[in-house]
Amino acid sequence: GLVGEERGRAFHVKRRLLDEARAWAGERGLTPTEAARHGLKINQDGRRRSVLDLLALPGIMLQDIAAFWPEAGSLRPDIAEQLEIEALYAGYLGRQEADILAFRKDESLRLPEDLPYAAIKGLSHEVSVRLQETRPATLGQAGRIEGVTPASLAVLLAWLKKNERAAG
Repeated sequence: GLVGEERGRAFHVKRRLLDEARAWAGERGLTPTEAARHGLKINQDGRRRSVLDLLALPGIMLQDIAAFWPEAGSLRPDIAEQLEIEALYAGYLGRQEADILAFRKDESLRLPEDLPYAAIKGLSHEVSVRLQETRPATLGQAGRIEGVTPASLAVLLAWLKKNERAAG
């Protein structure tokens, strides 16, 4: 009941159109040779690229693709813009997802009781003090302390791995 009927309908229509556009863009593709024939400059590595892959490349927009796939030009402007944005950031989101999975794997990593937080370069003074006071048992517990950022956890994890190798 928080969203009115008209707005809810508009949202569902947009979501359906975006899903259809994603499916269309994922199904269409070109080889590097075909892309070159259409004036698109991509690596000549023989790898077929979908419309989404093409949109992730610098300087390629849906209007460029519409020159040889007219369906791209018939997308609603808001759908076209959303598709271009998603394609552009897909690589970053994929890397972030991989980082999250890696962190979840490392979340149960035990932290030594005598960890010298103040000596770890890259941790802010505030974070090192909070970790020193709290003395979390695992990396996951450290991540739940207020003020401890994902960047701080990455610094801590890198320090642990580096010093584990040095000790081992």
